[in-house]
Amino acid sequence: MRSVNIDFKEDTHKLKILQNKYDELEKMNESLQNELLEFKKTNSLDKINELKQQIAIEFEELNNKGEEIEIKIKSLDTKKLEIEQKLINFNLREIEINKIELNIKDMLIKHDNLFKSQHLQLEVSNIENLSSYTWSMEPIKNVTGIKLATYSLPVPRFNIEKNKNNILSFTFNDEEKSVILNTGKYTIDELISSLDEKIKTINENLSINVNKEQKIIFESSISTDKINIITTLLSKDNLGFINDTNNALNKQTHISENIWDLRIDNKVYLYLNNLSNDIPFGILYFNGESISQFKFQDPFNLNNLEIIFKDSKGLIYNFYNLPHSLTFIIEKIN
Repeated sequence: MRSVNIDFKEDTHKLKILQNKYDELEKMNESLQNELLEFKKTNSLDKINELKQQIAIEFEELNNKGEEIEIKIKSLDTKKLEIEQKLINFNLREIEINKIELNIKDMLIKHDNLFKSQHLQLEVSNIENLSSYTWSMEPIKNVTGIKLATYSLPVPRFNIEKNKNNILSFTFNDEEKSVILNTGKYTIDELISSLDEKIKTINENLSINVNKEQKIIFESSISTDKINIITTLLSKDNLGFINDTNNALNKQTHISENIWDLRIDNKVYLYLNNLSNDIPFGILYFNGESISQFKFQDPFNLNNLEIIFKDSKGLIYNFYNLPHSLTFIIEKIN
């Protein structure tokens, strides 16, 4: 037993020693594990920082590449605009060249026609001394132009004419009245005297006269009378009553807005209706000066002239049975 007891004590002592070593190993293991964890943590942060730096570097490189691409795009846009402008300039030059080519062709045609063209003189008048008639002729082929060389027209003599400006119309106390003048050349005193005489036959209280400002006064001596002037060529152009809104109001007295005007036209408008019915062939002044000419792109055949004379109001001109004459130069090609 003593021997066994000694062995047991020895074994117990050994166990304590082993237990202590085990404990030390446990502590060492725990310390190593903590160090390992710290190492892992430190290693991860370093990697994250490295990744951040790498990402920052790559992002900066991408930005630089993006700026380079934008510069290249702007350069391409500039080149595109330059190319488009060059195309526009090219098209404009092409158009100019085409115009020049057409002008050259037209000049060549006119040049050829000049040597091929003939000029015919045509004397026109009217037996009945009318201002609207058709002048017939032998057909002229391949006409390219017509020009008025000379003309002789009777000088107008009248400033008041029938079917033109010889009527003064008005309402008097809601009844429509009219005064008609004879055709003639009137002074303002003669005109007012004639109108006043005829107006008084309608009502003796009515009168018409000229004031110091050379404006026309049309009135009634009765304050209750109401007058409304109806617009005509005589009332508007000669007597000066132009304000339709004012004239539309019934009132006792009317004073013209403009001063009177009895001038005679110094020109007449000549139309060749079968060549152009909306544009006058020429404006013929009674002093004998006028430039009247039509040129035609395509030759045509001409067998008559539809002649109409009109005044500045667009009304048929009246020659009062006095003769007139026109001399035309007809240009044609063979």
